[in-house]
Amino acid sequence: MLQSSNQVNQSLHDPDQHELNVQRKNGVHAPSFITEIYQHMYRMVNQNWLEHHDESEFWEEMLDRHTTSDYQIWEYHKTATGRLFKVIRENARTNLKSCYWNIETALVNGLTLDPDTLTIGFARRFAT
Repeated sequence: MLQSSNQVNQSLHDPDQHELNVQRKNGVHAPSFITEIYQHMYRMVNQNWLEHHDESEFWEEMLDRHTTSDYQIWEYHKTATGRLFKVIRENARTNLKSCYWNIETALVNGLTLDPDTLTIGFARRFAT
C-alpha cells in the first residue's frame, strides 16, 4: 500500500513507534546531509527550519503547516536524484578516463545508472 508523504512523516513522529523514532536519530547532521533542494522546500514552510532542525516539536509543527503537495515533493525528489546520478556518472567517467577503473568497474559503479529506475544502494559507516 502506498502512503502519502504526510502519512510517512506522521508515522515517523508517532510516539507509539518508539523503535522507529530511536533508529532515525542516528547522528545525521541535517544541514550537511539534506540537499539544497529540500532545504529550499523547508524554507518555504518555515525560514528558521535550520535553527530548529533537531527539535521534534518543530517537525510536528512543520507537519501541521505542511503546504507542499505530494507532486511538488516528487518533483524535488526527481531533481535531487538527477543531480546525484549526474555526479555519480561523472565520477565513473573520470575514473575510467584516468585508467583507474576498467570499463566493467565503471559500468557497475555508475555509467549506466538511470534516475527513472528504482536503485537501491547500501553503505556502511566504519568506526574510526
